[in-house]
Amino acid sequence: MTALIVILIIIAAVAVLLFIPLNLYISYSESKTLVWLRYLFIKYKLYPEKQKKKKKEKKEPAAKRAESEKKPKESFFKKLVKAQGVKGLISILKEALSILKQFLEDFTKHILVRRLTINVVTGGEDAAASAMNFGYVCDAVYPAIGALSGLVTLCRVPEVEVKPDFYSKSSRTTLYAHIAVRPAFVIAAVVTKGIKALKLYMRVTASVDNNNANANTNTNTNKQPAK
Repeated sequence: MTALIVILIIIAAVAVLLFIPLNLYISYSESKTLVWLRYLFIKYKLYPEKQKKKKKEKKEPAAKRAESEKKPKESFFKKLVKAQGVKGLISILKEALSILKQFLEDFTKHILVRRLTINVVTGGEDAAASAMNFGYVCDAVYPAIGALSGLVTLCRVPEVEVKPDFYSKSSRTTLYAHIAVRPAFVIAAVVTKGIKALKLYMRVTASVDNNNANANTNTNTNKQPAK
């Protein structure tokens, strides 16, 4: 009975942790860009990355390298075309894109944009160029914000400011974003759509293997000497 209680407590604790949001922060300016993750009290910097020491590449033996160059392996894509044909390949691509679309829909609808701040100052060679750049930026930024609102959940109205600077020859941009998502929804989307993707992959590889096996059988049959 005690073991059951402990197991239930662990399951409840894991469930609670999965519903605690994972936070992504993006801070961009002309001089510095920072991207970091935060989960509870744990903070992990994604960009800029720490420089890693380069590992020495192991040299492949000359004989083995020459043998691999003489016998180029046929790509999986070519094998797939032989096994399925163009029509079958198009059908597989459509199914794969459908799975990807379903995953993105399931994933993006649980993304919470807690804060989004964009400041753009447009410059140009002269006043006319600054005004034209201002129009281009407005045509790009505001429709993009509208499209974003249809994909994710905006917790507050984005703070977007675009203005021209008729005395500057260069443009300046600053951006700050705070995005959150609950791991439970990400895991659910990955598992459900991952199973579909795995089934598709297994079906495709099975068809390629069967085609190769049939090709090898036909080759061996043709090589047999006539009695």
